[in-house]
Amino acid sequence: MVIEAPPPPLTGAQELEARGHGAWRYTLFPSSFSRVEGERRVFAPPAPYHDELWDWGWNLKRGEAPERAFFAIWPRAWAKTTNAEALTIATGARQTRRFALYVKATQRQANQSLAAISTKLESSLLRSFYPELGTPMRGQRSRQRGWTQEFLWTRSGFKVEALGMDAAIRGVKIDDDRPDFIILDDIDDKHDSILTLERKRDTLTHDILLAGAPGELAVLWVQNLIHRSSLLNEHVRGVADYLMGAYKSGPHPAVKGLRVESVDHPTLGKRWRIAEGTVTWDGMDIPRIETLINDGGGLSAFLAECQHEISDTSDLVYNNFDRTRHAFKPLEGVIDPDGYPPFIGYAVGIDFGGPNPFGHYTTALLGGLTRDNRIIRIREWYGRGPTALDELVQHIAMWRQRFRGQEWRGRYDGSQMAFAALVPQLGFECLPAYRAPGSVLMGINAVARRLEGTGGDPGSFYDPRHIERWAWEMERYRWMPPRFEGAPVQREPIEVDDDLIDADRYLHEAIDATPGPRGGRIVTAAGGGPLPQNAA
Repeated sequence: MVIEAPPPPLTGAQELEARGHGAWRYTLFPSSFSRVEGERRVFAPPAPYHDELWDWGWNLKRGEAPERAFFAIWPRAWAKTTNAEALTIATGARQTRRFALYVKATQRQANQSLAAISTKLESSLLRSFYPELGTPMRGQRSRQRGWTQEFLWTRSGFKVEALGMDAAIRGVKIDDDRPDFIILDDIDDKHDSILTLERKRDTLTHDILLAGAPGELAVLWVQNLIHRSSLLNEHVRGVADYLMGAYKSGPHPAVKGLRVESVDHPTLGKRWRIAEGTVTWDGMDIPRIETLINDGGGLSAFLAECQHEISDTSDLVYNNFDRTRHAFKPLEGVIDPDGYPPFIGYAVGIDFGGPNPFGHYTTALLGGLTRDNRIIRIREWYGRGPTALDELVQHIAMWRQRFRGQEWRGRYDGSQMAFAALVPQLGFECLPAYRAPGSVLMGINAVARRLEGTGGDPGSFYDPRHIERWAWEMERYRWMPPRFEGAPVQREPIEVDDDLIDADRYLHEAIDATPGPRGGRIVTAAGGGPLPQNAA
């Protein structure tokens, strides 16, 4: 279904608004909500969830906060930003909002959105209906800020300010004039580390949302889910404690009931074809989506960015690991400069990658054991090449200088006999790790049990200030795929990007001083199952 022409001409803004938000946006922004096909301009009707957003925004009332914030969790390339920018202008045109703060992940991106808003405001079409909205404020009061790449102030009194999360994190202050409309547009990034997420969460809740006008603030968040630990996904999972009660439009996939199959093209080779599925917005179609997959970012990127397929943990070995839940938070009022509690002992797990500079990493993971029998992973090291062993010993020596006064233990990968000669240099007992049939599963079981903890409290943590690669590996460590369709997941991990994972098992073995618990369960969504009693 397409609309081949905009609605008939109108005589004024009031008449245009009386026709509703559909006629309003298609009339004022024809190029934003259509595409050219041949010699005609095709207007694609909105998806139901597009209209949900406009119903919410069209019903905003000046001086009043809406009952709920609105989260548009839509696919990438599904007109999220286009609708958010147009709706921002609509609130200024109808004078239901007076000051909009447009927030993006970076200041550069925020400035780009503000430039797009500025272009729309300055169009002759919009000015013919709202002449003061499309004219910059003039006069001494506005001379310094009137119409810049980061701030717009129109003669009608409507203001829009662009703010990047990166700029806000660095301490940029919002003006004393409090915004009554905050738009959060793609503020998460797929490369955000746990530290970046914590800073963003703190900035969003303390510096941005609290800067809004009390009793008047409306909040719109438009984004796809990006990754499992994203700020928006915390709301989808129900673990966020701010903007509670927001209306969640989605997550909506690009294609409902998607099934793809691999086909051989006579000239292009292997291609992905959509065998089944219904596109959820008429602004896109199956051929364009197939082109997006095959000639764009690929199938995996499409599933993550457009289908929101980020939460399948059925084949993750440690599917109970959560970056937020297991992140150690420094204690206040303690002597240790890193905010650690008093440790009763330390353990090091060491895994070897060999001398190949392009092979597996040689790794070490340091953990401290608390009085209540919890492990905090406090340092990691990884390197490769012919000098890796010497560098490893040097780093452990530095750790020993930093953390003194308690017993140290270690376990290492016994397959690397070259390290045995270096063990006396460590200055503490470091033994070969347990190597027997079933030992890997036992080690996995020990790590998983501590991650799970008891009574809802984890039994192990990691310090994201000093440990990043270990967490990265934890989110990628998977079981071997089934041997055939319908078969269970194999109880054999894929040995890729697992070097610190192996060191973590050895660390646990050093702390437990045993090969590991027997007859336990591996905590996985795929079901786990009891370990064989004769595995030891």
